[in-house]
Amino acid sequence: TKQEVTTAASTCEGDVREVHPVNLGECEGSCSPSDCQLDEWSEWSACPCSGVRTRHRVVKQYPQCGGKACTGSLKEGDACEPQCNQEADVDCAYGTWTVWSACSTTCGTGFQQRLRPVRVFSSGDGEKCTDDGQK
Repeated sequence: TKQEVTTAASTCEGDVREVHPVNLGECEGSCSPSDCQLDEWSEWSACPCSGVRTRHRVVKQYPQCGGKACTGSLKEGDACEPQCNQEADVDCAYGTWTVWSACSTTCGTGFQQRLRPVRVFSSGDGEKCTDDGQK
């Protein structure tokens, strides 16, 4: 029986990732363990008035068949020199959703994900990225 459950969380200020479990039924035979893999870090955001810029990364591959879980942060902050009075007010803008990834397993319960990255980070007094939808 296939089961689809939807959850929500944000990967970075405004970046959106959808992940949902997929139950493919009982496993037959054995599978090879595959460890979690994290994707590369994004570029640093512009320096906001708070004086802390951010960057993020996402899970590239979830662990399979007893593989090791991910370690390390998905978001980093770094002190920067704010340019509050020099930045134009730019609203956050999102890109389009990517296609769903392959399932993290070939049997049992696994996960699929898709991303909707921030195309333009907000600056100045522009509208912040707030969408935290994730499935």
